[in-house]
Amino acid sequence: MNINETEKEFTVTMELPGVQKKDLDVAIDGEQLVVTAERSEKVETNEGLLRREIRSEKFRRTFTLGQAVDRDGIKAKLENGILKVTLPKRAESVGRKIDIS
Repeated sequence: MNINETEKEFTVTMELPGVQKKDLDVAIDGEQLVVTAERSEKVETNEGLLRREIRSEKFRRTFTLGQAVDRDGIKAKLENGILKVTLPKRAESVGRKIDIS
């Protein structure tokens, strides 16, 4: 997982290999951004299985949003196993230059 910050937004990028959009949930719960996912891979038979590394997994990460985040503008995109959540900053929290008179 990576978290980046620019002048206008925060970006959370997570690798979620094998997770499909239908098995992923991104939600706001109070002051928290919650990402949950479930990955399950089916094995047709256990006959002759010597080692099993394909398994079902549940995943949950929670992030505190803070006052700078514009909750209404949050967007999430899953592409090729990479989840990118964009958290724009509220206009009043973005810095600006003050003119001197």
